[in-house]
Amino acid sequence: MLLYWLCSPYRNIEGRWTVRAVFVSAAKEEQGLFGDEPVTYEISEFAWGLLPNLRVGRFYVNGILETDYEPEAQRIYVPDMQNGSFCSAFQIPKRLYSFLDNKILGNERIWRFKVGDTIYYLPCLEMIRAFFAPSKTMTNQLLKPYGLESLIEDAENIDSELRVNLSSDIPQSIINDDMVAHLLWLTYDKTARNSWHKVYNGIFAKAIENFPANPISALARGFPLETIPPLENQCELIFTSTEIANSCLIHEVIKVNGLPNFPFEKVKYKHFSFRGNIGNTETNRIGKKIVPLNRDGRYVHADKRKRVKTRSNQPLAEIPKIVLGFTKLPQIIKQAISTNFTPSEEIFTYKKRNSTNTNSAKDYEKEFSVDESYFGGELRPIEFAGLKLVEKFDDQGLNDFILTLNFLAKLNPHLKIDFEIYNLPGELPFCFINGRIRRNFAIATITSAKGETAYLLEISRLDNWQISTLLVKFNSQKAILKDAEQILFLIVKKMVDNNGHWVLESLEQATKFRFKRIKHFNDDSIEGFASVINKQLLLYGII
Repeated sequence: MLLYWLCSPYRNIEGRWTVRAVFVSAAKEEQGLFGDEPVTYEISEFAWGLLPNLRVGRFYVNGILETDYEPEAQRIYVPDMQNGSFCSAFQIPKRLYSFLDNKILGNERIWRFKVGDTIYYLPCLEMIRAFFAPSKTMTNQLLKPYGLESLIEDAENIDSELRVNLSSDIPQSIINDDMVAHLLWLTYDKTARNSWHKVYNGIFAKAIENFPANPISALARGFPLETIPPLENQCELIFTSTEIANSCLIHEVIKVNGLPNFPFEKVKYKHFSFRGNIGNTETNRIGKKIVPLNRDGRYVHADKRKRVKTRSNQPLAEIPKIVLGFTKLPQIIKQAISTNFTPSEEIFTYKKRNSTNTNSAKDYEKEFSVDESYFGGELRPIEFAGLKLVEKFDDQGLNDFILTLNFLAKLNPHLKIDFEIYNLPGELPFCFINGRIRRNFAIATITSAKGETAYLLEISRLDNWQISTLLVKFNSQKAILKDAEQILFLIVKKMVDNNGHWVLESLEQATKFRFKRIKHFNDDSIEGFASVINKQLLLYGII
């Protein structure tokens, strides 16, 4: 089954947050959802804490996310994530995506923004999953009035060094440097914090508006979640999607690059479970037991009559990780609590249940849950490890070039700047980086208000390959639409055949265009290189 859509959570009769997931058959997805036959779909309900493992556009077999199949992803560079507006799912063009005339599906809130000529639709629920919900704990905290604040017991900032005591509400099994940095970003970055709080504050405000006498009971209806992007300025998004013409619906955000600097250089953090020698490898592994989700007899239990016990050593279910790229991450240091206290088995080890009843023992092994934990609960809790933080990843070697284009657009708001990224043709060693990653190149199209057009050719320099950016301007504007792409690809092919260097003799003999090589230097800044290109565009009559 293909996970087709997700609907915002509501509080069920037991007071637990529940999310609806819409599935369609894989066969119907392959045939298309817009045929003459009515679409058969199923709406399943899950605990809200399962959100980290619910990926629209992915296939599930017997409730298992199929990780062997990865849908094709695309990337875009967004000049300003805040430059957008809200709409409902029903406002998405019908030919792009059908919501089956179902109000529960079609009322979901969408963040709509534009890059170039394409309008992108990012579901707020997917934005929440990608930025806020890498684990069950973070997901459940989202729908609490002070959920974020309660995860840090106290913190002290001394000379750009932050010292943090983490709350016992956080299971020891999910605590690592990435989790701590992510929590601190949400806590100390104003834009991210406001975006987090908008989730709960938004639905509670709607509940008060609709049922002022008893807003809590109104949450049983459920309201579409809404939030703004948690980052400002330019960023890079990598995602899966459905796209028709100039409209694109984002399904799953895979990577985000361009998150800001942290306001401190060093972080030291503690947790009540960190006792003894932190440097001991075996000690660090305690509580990191990995269990398969819905495989080998283990699954997320759906018995709503049972509550989940409180435990710090919750087993982890591995899921695909969202990758968040920050400009710079702080140094993060884990510290132990100095004490002679001997930890109990309940906190640090997994008890084995002895039972003469074989069925009972077998059932015990199966009963995991992503619901909220309660003292005296019966079910074993389970957690997700769904987050990876990196410093400004650039897996194509073109990130600085795209940032240069963004800065160039700021210098000249009247210019229209578009670009496409391609794989280099050929099988020569130069076509691959480190022998395995195919090298890419970008063609940027820069058009003035008067219709004058120039092109920039940029080759990936992920391995610091020495090659200039090539500026090309055709002598006749009539040739642009007809011949430009073909000629530009021919220039690139000749460069490949010349072992990764522009063929100057061929370029100098060309009669249809002029060219200029713009050299890279090690000390180039984004702004400086954009200014150099700006001067050349001025000389070529584009500005």
